[in-house]
Amino acid sequence: MRKLIATLAERRSAKRVNLNVRSRIRHSGLERAEIVIRNLSFTGFNGETGAPLKRGDIISVGLPNIGLVRATVKWIDARTIAGAFHRPIDVRGCFRRRVV
Repeated sequence: MRKLIATLAERRSAKRVNLNVRSRIRHSGLERAEIVIRNLSFTGFNGETGAPLKRGDIISVGLPNIGLVRATVKWIDARTIAGAFHRPIDVRGCFRRRVV
């Protein structure tokens, strides 16, 4: 149990990268909405959206150079949303140049 508590504390204090990236989310099946991602970490994100979401909703968030990533809405207040990714992501991938 102590290890679980330590792991949860580490997840909450994950280093975040501040952003201002427009993207899209999918929710409620195939419904789509716009989101502005304000910060991002390997465990989750924070952003602003007008989508009709509630705590516990499963969504997919479009991340630059990574694509759609599944997440759970942890909290939402007016237009501000925080989500936790189902699997950790490599944030550095969002900033790598695409080779065509």
